[in-house]
Amino acid sequence: MGFKLIAIDLDDTLLGSDLKISEGTKDAIRECTRRGIYVTIATGRMLRAALPFAKELEISVPIITYNGALIAYPYSREVLYHSPIPLEYARKVVTYASRKGLHLNVYINDKLYAEDGYEEAEIYSRTYNIPLIYVDDLTSSLKEEPTKLLSIGEPELILDFKKDLEEELGDNLHLTRSKPEYFEIMNNGVSKGHALSFLTQTLGFKRDEIIAIGDSYNDVEMIEFAGVGVAVGNASAYVKERADYIAPSNEEEGVRWVIKRFILGGDG
Repeated sequence: MGFKLIAIDLDDTLLGSDLKISEGTKDAIRECTRRGIYVTIATGRMLRAALPFAKELEISVPIITYNGALIAYPYSREVLYHSPIPLEYARKVVTYASRKGLHLNVYINDKLYAEDGYEEAEIYSRTYNIPLIYVDDLTSSLKEEPTKLLSIGEPELILDFKKDLEEELGDNLHLTRSKPEYFEIMNNGVSKGHALSFLTQTLGFKRDEIIAIGDSYNDVEMIEFAGVGVAVGNASAYVKERADYIAPSNEEEGVRWVIKRFILGGDG
């Protein structure tokens, strides 16, 4: 089978626990590029937080960010696709989170906003090296459609919040998790799978020419869309059940394993 595009999740898939790409994996990706096979990133991260890795890997094709809400070229930052949350529903989520005392990250124009006083926002900002813009009250200050909303908290609280929003706004939003403590909120119809489908059509490829690799719930749609969907070994059982193949974990260079198996063969 002739593959033409590989879409790879970042955190807990391409990146190790040190948030770096192994040298062996970088070499394998560069070899794909040398052979004319496109490699892209498909992440829940902001565009600005994904760009350093795209440039490190010398990716020139559009990358998928914000769980599929934004697709953009990594060097020019030209936006190919953007589907933000309608302001009406974003405000309802912010109000609901405020009533429950839950933290929210709000992403507008590739900038991160949060209310002061939440340690989760500060930790997120430091971890991903993203400047944080504090506002006094998200409910009153939200005047533009956000690309994404992210609630960070204890897994049990996150699951309860997700269940409540599914009942209240489930027909108007796409709700998923990227980590047990990360609850991701996007516009209805947004997913990495939809974004990968859009990118596949834009590039003129077919589904069976695509490989997708991920680890979490927000990767399921693209794993199911791709001709070959792969879950790394550290993925949850739910994700593994929906994958065609199980690779080694992110700490064991699972992405490199996939490339060697399906692209490089014996000379990988």
